[in-house]
Amino acid sequence: MSGTAKKLLPEEIHTPTYRLSRSRLLEVLEGVVNYGPISLNDLHPKVQRSRSATYRALKELEENGWVRRRLGGNRYILTSRMDRLLSAATISFSEMDTLVPLLGRFAMEHNLHVDVAVMQSRTKVVLIESTERGVETGQPISPLFSDLSIAAFYGAIQKNVVRITSIHAAAQSCDDKADLTLGCFRDRYKKLKSEGVLADDFDMALTISVAKETDFFGSLRIRPKRPDRNSYVALQGDLQNLQELLSGAGF
Repeated sequence: MSGTAKKLLPEEIHTPTYRLSRSRLLEVLEGVVNYGPISLNDLHPKVQRSRSATYRALKELEENGWVRRRLGGNRYILTSRMDRLLSAATISFSEMDTLVPLLGRFAMEHNLHVDVAVMQSRTKVVLIESTERGVETGQPISPLFSDLSIAAFYGAIQKNVVRITSIHAAAQSCDDKADLTLGCFRDRYKKLKSEGVLADDFDMALTISVAKETDFFGSLRIRPKRPDRNSYVALQGDLQNLQELLSGAGF
């Protein structure tokens, strides 16, 4: 055996790959989403990671096709694949991260179904979550015939974030416009204002408005899983418990 060590060519040198924790990858990916295009030097202080740790995360994200570097520079952006994934994603709200665990436990303990709607624009309310399987979510709901929609708009109107005239202007027909100012919407809105809750005796459901500061306006509807007169009467007590939970969570 010769005493002279063989000199390895660059392509023969294999650097071991260290897989980073998912939490670190997600933190760095979130940094690119929020601040990109962004350089490594600017990114690592924002994600509160060392420069080397941030570089390794970016390298792994590049290898997986999630981020790329811009042509002629060292700034990172999302790939088109990630752009498509994010644009197709269901809209969520940070407030829901607090609400969902709380509502899930409440629904299970009281044997109820809970539906959640949020105001996504000045003229649109969307049902986004429900404990009942099979309920279609993600679609706008009419302000004319849905207590969930009326209750969501109620919070925004009270905070002067939106006006009834804005909803009126977006209505699709003259009949709808009239109903907003003279019919069901007006009557249910006034009832919610005076009583704090909308009761639906037919569906045996109670609906309330939920708001936080001036950027989250939604509504919650609770209803028995096995509706009957006794469970509907008990629903009033359940609602009081729910309102106390919401108050404790800052809503």
